[in-house]
Amino acid sequence: MKYKIFVIQVLLLLLFTTQIYSDEYNYITDISVTGNENASSELIKSASDLGLGDVYLFENISQAIKNIYKLGLFKNINIKKSQTEKGIKLTIEVIEYPLLQEVNIIGNKKIKVNDINSEINLEKGNFWTGQKKLDTKNKIFSLYYEEGYNLVTIQFEEKQLKLNKINLKIIINEGQKVTVKEISFIGNYTVSDKQLRKVMETKSNSLFRSGEFKQEIFEKDLILIEEFFHKQGFIDATVLDWNSKYGDEGNLMIEIEVYEGKQHTIASISIEG
Repeated sequence: MKYKIFVIQVLLLLLFTTQIYSDEYNYITDISVTGNENASSELIKSASDLGLGDVYLFENISQAIKNIYKLGLFKNINIKKSQTEKGIKLTIEVIEYPLLQEVNIIGNKKIKVNDINSEINLEKGNFWTGQKKLDTKNKIFSLYYEEGYNLVTIQFEEKQLKLNKINLKIIINEGQKVTVKEISFIGNYTVSDKQLRKVMETKSNSLFRSGEFKQEIFEKDLILIEEFFHKQGFIDATVLDWNSKYGDEGNLMIEIEVYEGKQHTIASISIEG
């Protein structure tokens, strides 16, 4: 009987000791960062929200990766786990976006370099991220579209330097200025194309008009078309879609699809009281 009690006590002691050792073993005892050349290790650790002494949990590691991605500085992030005698060591592995060392713009003739720089706001020391690249291209497009250069193309040339830095060259091909050659409509059965073209500020080119196309003005024209229909009693009328096609020498053909709906008229008016 005494032997059985002794065995049970030993088993309980081993279970208790194993549990303590297991808990200690699951504590994070070390965090290191690799792959960073321009972003500081302390910034990355702080963003991860992982701390020494924390219990290792998979969901916390997953959240840490998301937190670091929010900095917008890294192409790829991975956190590796290794077990040591003291506990768990974490290694945060990152691949940085390059850092801008120099930015040059070439090919622009119709818009000044200072105006482009003011719009894109790229400076030495900025991280050249995927989002930054997209924003830069869209901002330059907007500048040229406002001036009627809808055929503009933009390319980026990146020269790799030491310490993951780059010299960036923005190459602009302005193309020809777009002029509207023709504006046509489909879906209008009562109101004529001529009537609809008359309410638009965007006009096709002629001897007396340049036919300049500006996106902002054209979008207002679509609203004016709907308002014109409504004034004619087509209260359900709307612009469904529009398509454009470029011809030779930057000539633009525009087709606007509308829905007229039923025309409503006043049958009678009565006054009481």
